[in-house]
Amino acid sequence: MINDVLGIVLKPKTYLQGLESKSHGPFWGVIYTAVLSLFPPMAFYWGTTVQGWEVGSRTIKIEAGNAFWLAVFFYLALITGTICTGVLVSWISRTYTEKIATAKGVETIALCATPMFLSGLGAIYPVLWFDILLATTAAAYAIYLIYLSLNVHLKISEEKSFLYTCATLAFISVAAICVMGATAIAWEFMATPTFIG
Repeated sequence: MINDVLGIVLKPKTYLQGLESKSHGPFWGVIYTAVLSLFPPMAFYWGTTVQGWEVGSRTIKIEAGNAFWLAVFFYLALITGTICTGVLVSWISRTYTEKIATAKGVETIALCATPMFLSGLGAIYPVLWFDILLATTAAAYAIYLIYLSLNVHLKISEEKSFLYTCATLAFISVAAICVMGATAIAWEFMATPTFIG
């Protein structure tokens, strides 16, 4: 799995071209997502309960028990979002090319989300401008990886890959808004953050 992370981040085109020869099982994308999705919530938990935010002369933190449940919900949202996007890639594939298997769609999106999972490690150091810069850079690279994987790995023409990528990003945008709405509801009724400091 480490080779997959390094391959997709450092040499994506070469890695994607050789992906057909790898013997990944049908649930590899889900397992890959489940493992890499652990990084952002663990970093969030550490950053908000141990590191905290500097506000003037005070350090604000989230109470540990409360932060645990927020991290669990964060983890579940990452897994659900990645798998749903992979299923969508499979579902809309008949519009752009021959049918792509659901497992292959999930695997593709899991690999493309790798920069986002890794950028989540920035939450260890909860400074807003730094985390936003890191997440924006990772999101831009993930978009490029989606386009590249559709073109190289799934063998879709450049024109269709661009349209396919746009359709996928539209779904990701809607999913992100749904997650934000669910977060607001969860914070109000289920896991309201308790700040200390």
